[in-house]
Amino acid sequence: MSYQLITESAGTIHEVHNILLKTLEFPESYGYNLDALYDCLTEMDLPCSVEWLDYKSTVKKLGTDIKLIRKVFEEYATEEGEFHFRTN
Repeated sequence: MSYQLITESAGTIHEVHNILLKTLEFPESYGYNLDALYDCLTEMDLPCSVEWLDYKSTVKKLGTDIKLIRKVFEEYATEEGEFHFRTN
């Protein structure tokens, strides 16, 4: 499965998490935090790729919390060879 994240409409970190929930088809019980993100990534069907199309502009808008979200994706991609993540 292949996903493209577009977060330019988000004005808060919570809204970014809501986009993650909808785009990546996470369960409605998603916890809107980094631990919940990691847990949901581990439950995704593999192979899987996620491309964050507007990452740089989202970082400029919302700051370092976005970098922490990216780090969760990157850590999981390092651990799971069938999960691929990249930003533009």
